[in-house]
Amino acid sequence: MAVIGMFDWRIFRQMYRQNKVDWLTLMVTFLSVTFIGIERGVFIGIGFALLTHIWRNFQPAMRIELHVETLNVYVSTAIYYANAPIIQETIQDILDNNADINDVVLLLSQNHEGMDTTTIAMLESLAQALKRRDVGLTLGADLNDVEHSEILRGVIK
Repeated sequence: MAVIGMFDWRIFRQMYRQNKVDWLTLMVTFLSVTFIGIERGVFIGIGFALLTHIWRNFQPAMRIELHVETLNVYVSTAIYYANAPIIQETIQDILDNNADINDVVLLLSQNHEGMDTTTIAMLESLAQALKRRDVGLTLGADLNDVEHSEILRGVIK
């Protein structure tokens, strides 16, 4: 009972307001430690945190705007092997259902260091697929790095 005064209960409410997934990780860890034990509870919390991290990164955060003959796709998460196909399939599905689109604008928020070979391969594949459909591709990203900017310029040629 003496420990109750040392615990900051406001963190539960604060985390609930700020980020529900982090709050859920806190609750899983707290309840696991309380009812199962410290060692196992901490391991369960770590495992749950890893799973939520993987889940967040597997689901790319995209905002899609469809304007007259233009599809704007804003990707705010890093593109890598697990989520690159989802982005490409999403764009191609939208194009399949909207034959009047002539241009795709793809804006990537990740910097040049986050672009691995999977990202470049996905962009090249997407560029080729769009070229076959006679759809233009405009690519926007952090192109401060000369090497990656040359690679990406080569993708959209």
